[in-house]
Amino acid sequence: MEVCIRHRCSGCCRKTEMPLSDDDIGRIRGLGFQKDGFVLEKNGWLQLRNRKGACVFLDGGMCSIYEYRPGGCRSYPLIFDEELESPLLDEGCPYKSEFKVADHAFEVLFNHIRRLNAERNKRLK
Repeated sequence: MEVCIRHRCSGCCRKTEMPLSDDDIGRIRGLGFQKDGFVLEKNGWLQLRNRKGACVFLDGGMCSIYEYRPGGCRSYPLIFDEELESPLLDEGCPYKSEFKVADHAFEVLFNHIRRLNAERNKRLK
């Protein structure tokens, strides 16, 4: 995230559809936020809410819960492409070439995706 800070970029926080795991929600609720204030449910998926076109936690161009941010935010700009069924660097990130993605980041992202899918399936039953 040093890349984001250096460039003062918060593009990934705008018009976000960031999925949330139950752990993400618990971590953020532990900060005193009410679930309804930051969670949007769509077809069994839980996502970060947007306010005025940006993540509800974006404040002055910075993440106000950075240390507690969701797993998907932690992995960014590494995203999971559902069509290719593979992780890749988000083409929408203007500084993607400056990120150094460690090999274990792919496994972390795969585990996060598995967790999100399992939690959604449980909610839909």
